[in-house]
Amino acid sequence: MTEYEPNFLASVISLMFLGIIFTSILIWAQKERRNPLHLGENPSTLPQWNIPWIDFLLFIFAGFLFVLFAQNIMAACMPELPEGDTIELTPQIALLSILTLHGPILLSYLFFQKFYLKDKAVRLNIVPVNFLADFKQSFILFIQFLPLIWIISLLWSSVLGLLQHFSLIEDFPVQPLVELMAKDIPMLDFLLIALLGIAFVPVIEEIIFRGCLYRFLKARNSILIAQLVSAALFALLHDNLNSFLPLVFIGFILARIYESTGSIYKTIFFHALFNASSFTFLGLLKYSELPLEIIFP
Repeated sequence: MTEYEPNFLASVISLMFLGIIFTSILIWAQKERRNPLHLGENPSTLPQWNIPWIDFLLFIFAGFLFVLFAQNIMAACMPELPEGDTIELTPQIALLSILTLHGPILLSYLFFQKFYLKDKAVRLNIVPVNFLADFKQSFILFIQFLPLIWIISLLWSSVLGLLQHFSLIEDFPVQPLVELMAKDIPMLDFLLIALLGIAFVPVIEEIIFRGCLYRFLKARNSILIAQLVSAALFALLHDNLNSFLPLVFIGFILARIYESTGSIYKTIFFHALFNASSFTFLGLLKYSELPLEIIFP
């Protein structure tokens, strides 16, 4: 077994893990505070997004075209490489990739809402907004379910390890962005990528996956099927086998939060808190000189 030198940041990581697990147990132990998410039930009045398939497919196709256009512009600005070489992921490319993926998706959503689907535009939030109360409830839910996400991540990594041992799959590396953030990159670049991942990415992904996709699927399937399918698509589009099952679980939790509260802000806050915790642990691991595999197997 590999031994690691104890240091202050390693102790901070251990205390954070223990604190989150202990707090989660306390929340689960209090019936009035825990949220079981009412599996498969419909305790809210979250309306369906009942538009024709052709309109939804046009909406998706428009988003694809917006992204393709933006990324072609980015590619045209990149220096040419000798044949056979690949572009190495740098902080600048990572920032541009996030902006040219999520930015055009947001623009296509706004375009369709204002012009094409004006009469059937989706109303994302159906309850009064109270940012402080929404954040507080999202934080409690986040602490409640984070240890379960960790457990699922460990189990999924074990399953993938077994499949790899029997040569049924090849390597399953962590996401390229996680590998990049673990490298010795400038602190400013780390903070800028983290800021986009916490304050920008969750907004776009929740609008599209929960506000649009989930409610569109809900109009054509049972609530549970819509939640599972939207969660699976959410995980698939992140294009990483190592994080697939944990992301399915996270997507399911987010759909249940949206269904049970009718608040898109609660799902955005939960998503942002999860991303913030990932960047926080990644930063602590990076500067504690502990191996990435401790948290990101």
